[in-house]
Amino acid sequence: AVWLAYLTGGLLILPAAALMFLPYLTGDWSSDNMTWEIGAGGGLGLAMTWLYFMGWSSYGFETVAAFAPEYHDPETDTPRALRAAAAFSVVVYALLPLGLGGTLGTTAVAEDATFIAFYTTAFDAIVGNFLGTIMVLCLIGGLLLSMNTATMDGSRALFGISRDGMTIKELGVLSSRHVPARAMTVDALLNVFLITYFAGAIEIIAAGNLGYIMAHVFALSGFVMLRRDRPNWPRPIKLSSMWVPIAGALALINFAFVVFGGFVYADEYGYGWDKTRVGLIVLAVSLIFWAFRHVVQDRTPLRIREAVPLTPEAAAAMPTEAAPPVTRA
Repeated sequence: AVWLAYLTGGLLILPAAALMFLPYLTGDWSSDNMTWEIGAGGGLGLAMTWLYFMGWSSYGFETVAAFAPEYHDPETDTPRALRAAAAFSVVVYALLPLGLGGTLGTTAVAEDATFIAFYTTAFDAIVGNFLGTIMVLCLIGGLLLSMNTATMDGSRALFGISRDGMTIKELGVLSSRHVPARAMTVDALLNVFLITYFAGAIEIIAAGNLGYIMAHVFALSGFVMLRRDRPNWPRPIKLSSMWVPIAGALALINFAFVVFGGFVYADEYGYGWDKTRVGLIVLAVSLIFWAFRHVVQDRTPLRIREAVPLTPEAAAAMPTEAAPPVTRA
C-alpha cells in the first residue's frame, strides 16, 4: 500500500503541476475567465454549504495523524509529516482552482454534469491532446491513490476505536498479515452500498460528510478538553497553549459548516436532506455498536462521563473495570 501510494502520488503531481503553473506560461490563463460572485445566488448560506462539502477533500491530510503510531519515530516524524502535508495542501488548494478557473472559466466547470470531465478539456487546452491523455492517466492514478488512502484510513480508524473500547471487539483484530482485514471489509461493504444506492460521487460525499466533518469537530474539541482535564499528562508531541483557543474556534467553525451545509441549506444549496439522513443513520448504528460493546461484550454499565485520571500513574491505580482505555493519541 505504501509503495502504491508513492507511485500514484508521484503521478498525481504531474497533472496538478500542469494545472497550477503551465496556464500562465502557455497564455491559456485569462482573468476574464474568473468570476467573483460569492454574494450572488445564495451569499453566505451558499458559501457555508460548499465549505462543508470541500472539507471532505481539503482535510484529507488528517491521514498523516491516523497513521502516526506506525511511523519509525512517531515523535519526530508526525509533526514533520503534518507540516509538510498541510503546506502542500495550502499551495494546491490556492493555485489549482485559480489555474483551472482561469483556463476554462467557472461556467464550463459548473456546467459539467460529471464533475470531472472538465479536466480533460483543460489538459487538451494546456498541453495538447497527446499529453492531455497522459495527464488523464496520471489523474486516474490519483483516484486510485484516493481510494487506497480512504480504505487504509477508514479501516485503521475502525481498528483503533475498537482497541480503545468504543465499538465492537470484532473490528479490533489483525489478520495473519497484520492488517485490520475485518475493518477493511466493513469499509468496503459500506462503500459498495453507497455506490449502488446513490447516483453519483457528489451524493456519496454528501452522505458521508456528516460523520467526517463531525469527527474533526470532536477531535478539535477533544484536544481542548484534554488540555483542561489532563494538564499534567505526558505529551511526546505538545503544542503551545496558544493553539487551545485556536482549536476551540476551529471546532465551532466546523460545527457551523455542519449545521448550515448538512441541515439548514441541505435542500436549497446542497444535495438534499435525504443524504444527511443516511449519515445520521450510520452514526446511529455506530452508537448502537458502542452500547453493545460496553453492555454485552465488556459487561460494564453505560457512563455519560468517564473517570479522568490526571496522570498515567493514577490511571494504572484505578480499578480495572473503571479505568478508561489508554491510547497513544
